[in-house]
Amino acid sequence: MSSVRQRMERLQREQEPPETMVTRERRVALGASGPTMSTRQREQLAADQSEVVTSSIQTRVGGTGAMTGNMVRVRDRVAVQEAMKPEPPRPKTPEQLAAEAGLEMHERWAREAREAEQAKIAARQKREAEEKAAAERKARQAQIQFQENAVLHEASDLTADEAQIFWTRLAAMDKLLDAGTASIVAESIRLARKD
Repeated sequence: MSSVRQRMERLQREQEPPETMVTRERRVALGASGPTMSTRQREQLAADQSEVVTSSIQTRVGGTGAMTGNMVRVRDRVAVQEAMKPEPPRPKTPEQLAAEAGLEMHERWAREAREAEQAKIAARQKREAEEKAAAERKARQAQIQFQENAVLHEASDLTADEAQIFWTRLAAMDKLLDAGTASIVAESIRLARKD
């Protein structure tokens, strides 16, 4: 019992596609049952329903602390942590590898040059120390030889028995190389001879 006009409007509605309204670059169909959800919207809704909300003392990056009474969305924090991870190292180009090898070779040459220079310095110091020790030893031997000659000169005019007394007295005083003491001892032996 509907009028002809109502039947005509119903036919037109059935033949025309439903109107669409564009909002924020996504199309929402306006059908008889209302707007439908896209796959992305359904995934977002499922993620929102399954997310864990933990209490936090302060709002972190990616959190919604001001809006949810200082609660942070764990899913957002995990996404931020993933984004802040350092990117994996890229493989080096042949030019970079060649530059590193050249730098390493240059450093090795510089290290070997330093070691060779230090070895030269150490050898020179050792040679100088040996030369100094030899010179000191030679000077000491010359001094001892001079003292022995002076003592032997003092005992040169003594007889064998007097020489025996001379050396015994010097040894008892531990003055075998003292020319002054040898002169005094020899003179006392000579004076005793004249008596």
